[in-house]
Amino acid sequence: MKILPCISAVVFACFLWLSPVGSFCEDLSDDAGGGFFAVDRVIDGDTLRLPDGRKVHLLGVDAPELHHIDKMAREASRYHIAVGAVRQRGEKAFKFLNDKIGKGKVRLAFDWVKRDDEGSFLAYVYLEDGTLLNAVMLSEGFAYFDGRYPFQHQEDFKALENEARSKSVGVWAGASGK
Repeated sequence: MKILPCISAVVFACFLWLSPVGSFCEDLSDDAGGGFFAVDRVIDGDTLRLPDGRKVHLLGVDAPELHHIDKMAREASRYHIAVGAVRQRGEKAFKFLNDKIGKGKVRLAFDWVKRDDEGSFLAYVYLEDGTLLNAVMLSEGFAYFDGRYPFQHQEDFKALENEARSKSVGVWAGASGK
């Protein structure tokens, strides 16, 4: 049943919204007011760009690759699927995230590690209604858990991924594992 992962993500988002995760990063000041940031565009299923060009990666989330063929090949091998299936899943993740955000506003909350190795900000990304997109991407199966950078809610995010995997939704439909 599709509603259970969504409910889990909403409950978790409410918990995280109220948790002691840092909501301010000294390198990133909000330009939309009220702690919200305008979004210029969604780049792929786990990354967005702000109007000034800064990139924000959804913390703890790794959506299927959309742009880089070498990464698609590695992902295809890891999950025992065709390269075309990786791209197709990446397109679905991108469409979902783009439909949710578009050129809207998001609230960003930061954890222990503020930037990834490529210089993008790592953040929990909330919609104006309080929906935590990181959690929804995992619970709806649009992305895999990414634990490369430590953060406070890793176990919760792993549980959301496991729930999606057990229900064979999204990237886990027919996938043989990680």
